Amino acid sequence: MGLGYDSASGGYKMVATYLSRDCPEFVSISGDFMGEWVETSKCWKWRSFTKVTIPIPVHRNSSYDEFVASVMQSGDLDCALSDVVISYVMHSREKVNPTIINSDVRALTYIMDADADGFRPILRIKVVERSFEGPLNLSAPPSRHPAVDDDLIDDDLNDYENDIMIQLIWKIILNI
Repeated sequence: MGLGYDSASGGYKMVATYLSRDCPEFVSISGDFMGEWVETSKCWKWRSFTKVTIPIPVHRNSSYDEFVASVMQSGDLDCALSDVVISYVMHSREKVNPTIINSDVRALTYIMDADADGFRPILRIKVVERSFEGPLNLSAPPSRHPAVDDDLIDDDLNDYENDIMIQLIWKIILNI
């Protein structure tokens, strides 16, 4: 899930992205921009109102800035490119394709590997407020922009002790 501030409405908009292998030159992701945050006993989850998604074609070897700009434009997100970071999520029991990223904890979007049984998260896209300053606490979600667990993601993936967060320089979106 990704979250960005929309100055026109004065609220936050959501982006949920899922991976498809439709074309060798493009990665097709889809965005869910309508919903609400729901607090569960274990985590915060994004509940979609419409389950309607908007297709977002992204060149497979596009730059980080091009990729983020595509997601921001499709979601009509009003934030700077510097407010969006990409996190690679690798669960200890899963093998995923290498992807180049940065990491933050303000909000997130999962890109899912559609080739796996069901879906599994392989990228986490996060949008941060420009006004945020101070150290980030990875052990607890911020109260205003909580960490998110999509309904398609297993609850055990919320155990961040089992997740490996890797920070690298962006070169490609996916190596598929």
